[in-house]
Amino acid sequence: LNDTQVGGLVCAAHIRNNLLNAPDISAVNEAEERIKDSVSDFRISDEICYDHIPEKMSRCAAFLRNKDGCTSLLSEINGIIENYPLSHKSLSDYFYDMDMLISAKALLEAILSEMPLTGSRGGSVFVDNGKTVEENTEYRNYLSITDENGILFQKVSPVPEYDRPFESYLNEINEREI
Repeated sequence: LNDTQVGGLVCAAHIRNNLLNAPDISAVNEAEERIKDSVSDFRISDEICYDHIPEKMSRCAAFLRNKDGCTSLLSEINGIIENYPLSHKSLSDYFYDMDMLISAKALLEAILSEMPLTGSRGGSVFVDNGKTVEENTEYRNYLSITDENGILFQKVSPVPEYDRPFESYLNEINEREI
């Protein structure tokens, strides 16, 4: 999910920056006007700014994942999304920030549903009530899948113990399953 979130934000920034700097901006302006017409209550405002959200994400949900910080930030983000204003610096910023908020919400929900069970694992340390939660090694053989219904752990094939190219091991598994 971290790669997905970072990739999504990088893509959104690339699209926004390239569209806004495109040589023929008239098509973008026309599209923005058509969207504005469909969102008739939208208005331009410099007062709306969510630049603090990525900073807070870095403090509580990066390498060091703090349960209390994640819970607090998720509550803040849920409140913003629930009352998301129909005003922004521009329409592209409006959608960019909404995408960023939804991505942050998805990551925080995954952290808060998975890490109390799995503990510190992979590239992150999970902290609950000021104490590091040790890894629950039982979950090493499972893939976590999160959706609107919660989290599901699906057993995965074990990592081979011997030194062979991955493809030969994969072919061996595929032949057994056929």
